[in-house]
Amino acid sequence: MAGYFQDRDSTAAVLKDGWLFTGDLGRLDEHKNLFLSGRQKDVIIDANGKNVYPDDLEELYGVHAHIKELSVVGLPEEGGGEKVACLCVPDYKDRPREEVRRELDEHFREVSSDQPFYRRIKVVRFWDGELPRTSTRKVKRALVIDELKRLEKVASSAEKARRERDGREHESADWVSQIVADVIGRPLAEVRPESRLQVDLGFDSLMLTELSTALEAAGVPVTAVSDLTRITTIEELRRAVQASGRRPAAELQAREISREVEREKNEELEVELPAVVAQSGRLLLQAGQRAVYGGLFDVKVTGKAFIPMNRNLLVVANHASHLDMGLIKVAMGEQGQRMVALAARDYFFDTALKRAWFENFTDLIPMDRHGSLRESLRLAGESLTQGYNLLIFPEGTRSANGELAEFKPTLGYLALTFNVDVLPIYLHGTYDALPKGSWWPRREDLEVRIGAPIIIDRAREQVKGLARSDSYRVVTHMAEASVRALKEGRVMRPEEHVIPPGAIHSRRARKESSP
Repeated sequence: MAGYFQDRDSTAAVLKDGWLFTGDLGRLDEHKNLFLSGRQKDVIIDANGKNVYPDDLEELYGVHAHIKELSVVGLPEEGGGEKVACLCVPDYKDRPREEVRRELDEHFREVSSDQPFYRRIKVVRFWDGELPRTSTRKVKRALVIDELKRLEKVASSAEKARRERDGREHESADWVSQIVADVIGRPLAEVRPESRLQVDLGFDSLMLTELSTALEAAGVPVTAVSDLTRITTIEELRRAVQASGRRPAAELQAREISREVEREKNEELEVELPAVVAQSGRLLLQAGQRAVYGGLFDVKVTGKAFIPMNRNLLVVANHASHLDMGLIKVAMGEQGQRMVALAARDYFFDTALKRAWFENFTDLIPMDRHGSLRESLRLAGESLTQGYNLLIFPEGTRSANGELAEFKPTLGYLALTFNVDVLPIYLHGTYDALPKGSWWPRREDLEVRIGAPIIIDRAREQVKGLARSDSYRVVTHMAEASVRALKEGRVMRPEEHVIPPGAIHSRRARKESSP
């Protein structure tokens, strides 16, 4: 190694008298065999000066059928030193979420019981995303520490809320407001009873999902917080939490029974296709797409050189027609064949025949546009974790007039949570060929404009220090700006992928001024 490019200080720190000091730690046994035990910068030093090597503990605690991956780090303590903490990603394997988490809690306790105190993991938090990694797939421990700090803060509020509920002090809205403040990363004073969740506090579907998780941790029944989209103000939220311990009214019970009967009827009508039929159908559909976009329409593709071929991506595009997904798959070539997409559950999967078609012959992932996003995002994240490209239309629905609408922050959540680069695409001509409400396409020239990818590691630098909800908006803004630039016929360079000053506040202002 000759040194770090244009970085004399870093070079001087590792190159001394011709030797490269790697920062790795290890030990030699009596036969002079070298055993690596971790990186010097990753060593955890507790309050008593004991050294803990996280790699050793990850290997020790990570042996469990329901652990997908984990990272052990040191969290700073008030009195000095660090406490051993772990961010664990469970693998639920079709089992109930809470059941698996209880089993993993017991696993960590059992392993700790055989370890000296300084080697025991003191804090365990579960995370349904993917651990943040570098391009060489090494875990970014600094980001793990940041995430654990945030989870600890939310858990502290939830624990305080639980104590108040146990002490029959839950008539006060203070603990509910504190949890809301922690989720949005704003002072408690800004969360007032009359504050509107979406208009005044900037809540979107993702933040409502985080809020429901925090309220569950505070002891609120799952059924009371599974769908917060109908709650408007903090006062309404407080009343819903207060009523969560009561039995539902008779009419609500009857409505739930009716829904269960409807679900059972739908299950009886489900159409199951043999695997060979589904596979043949997929091949025919792909051949049909190539024929349509290579014959019926004159398609021009620009920017194919921007498509990375060595990793999977989050693909984002404007949405004006049912032609969009097939056009993108064909335009992206090999990467397009490894692509799945989010689709509205209430539109594409609302009948048995539709479910049979889209589940067997397409790569669509059902997404709930009106209720809880948790399950949809979990499925989307699994596809990214498995190496698929994920296509989303961040406007949320097809444009009624062909114009671009504001992007929703689900985009930023997926990119940051699952650590994938974002590939912006603008589609021209699909609205004219098959607009919303039409069933038969017109012959039009179509164009696919592909832009430079937004590198997620660079994007993380832009959002460092921001609240999670704001960080989602920043990355979403970058992607939206890139697509709008493509619409204008230009490609945003990587150094242009920044958030303009005041952009977050201006978006909130627009939301607050809307009816």
